[in-house]
Amino acid sequence: MQDTEVLVTWESFCAAFLREYTPESFYNNREREFDNLKQGNLRVAEYARQFFSLLSYVPHVANQEWTKQNKFLKGLSSTPLCDVVSVLLLSM
Repeated sequence: MQDTEVLVTWESFCAAFLREYTPESFYNNREREFDNLKQGNLRVAEYARQFFSLLSYVPHVANQEWTKQNKFLKGLSSTPLCDVVSVLLLSM
């Protein structure tokens, strides 16, 4: 390999590709979905799945553990504590 060649990981390639070819409106819509996400009639596990799926679109939340936990808990409806604890433990 020559000195001018740069190794690119698959993850960095995918991230660069998505930045280049995904409209900004897509990311804005995902962030809005995340901001408005509430458990409502969803089971805790389904709410958690949606929460963690959308979390990658809001790195300013994903990188701050307290903010992330606070947002998750604020979005929950009144549910038995054991359901919440089990979902949180499974997602770690």
